[in-house]
Amino acid sequence: MGELLMTRGRTTRRGEKKKTLSQRVVFGTNTLVVLLIFLICTVSISHLIHSNKSAAKGYILKELKEEEKLLMQKANYWSLKLSKLTSLNRLESSKISSTMRPLPEIVYLKNDTSVALLK
Repeated sequence: MGELLMTRGRTTRRGEKKKTLSQRVVFGTNTLVVLLIFLICTVSISHLIHSNKSAAKGYILKELKEEEKLLMQKANYWSLKLSKLTSLNRLESSKISSTMRPLPEIVYLKNDTSVALLK
């Protein structure tokens, strides 16, 4: 029984054995140099990508911290305004302030305004 081998040639005759597709691969110095350069470029590019991502994260973190600082300032402003309004509401609704009467005129006896006389 004959064998049919696939060869690099264009003929498929029975019983004729030529070189098969599986050939021995030999790495020379030029191939090793090209592979080494390719490996170095791949490692360099991956390092650049990683450092670029970490730098971008740093910028985003800085912007978020600035935004947080601005929001904290706004929150402090509104809390001060709220406390001022609530204290004014308490003063208006208290019994002591409703029984007070306005002063007609204040005369200061000394220039440093420490002693006053009510007329």
